[in-house]
Amino acid sequence: MMTKLMLIATLTLTIFMTIGAVAQTNLAGADVKVTIPFNFYAGDQSLPAGSYIVKTEIAHRVIILRGEKTPGLFVTTNRLEAANLPEHGQLTFKRYGSNYFLQEVWVAGRGEGQQIRVGKLERELASKSKPVEMVMVQPHSH
Repeated sequence: MMTKLMLIATLTLTIFMTIGAVAQTNLAGADVKVTIPFNFYAGDQSLPAGSYIVKTEIAHRVIILRGEKTPGLFVTTNRLEAANLPEHGQLTFKRYGSNYFLQEVWVAGRGEGQQIRVGKLERELASKSKPVEMVMVQPHSH
């Protein structure tokens, strides 16, 4: 009887460890390479147009933007859930006048995305008008 209980306890522990490892893998970071053709804001930070590596860290609720002229910027996010797995990754921007604001980051094949928290300037512009357009930028193919 004691052997059966030990076996059940061991199997249960193994199952929980496997589930935890799979969940951690799904929340692990992913690198996305993208060229953004306009200056933009990520939260309160102004960034120049150019090539970027965007590392998503869903578990830590941040993205890391590393560009040619940007050593590495942490941007706080909220987690998003996709109704369907996105076939292609994309970054979504809102434009108010000539100001672009990074809104969301999606990685191809992942059910979780990240929504950038609204910064002070965007909040101010949004209180005065609606965004002019939404702009999608797709990452480079590997």
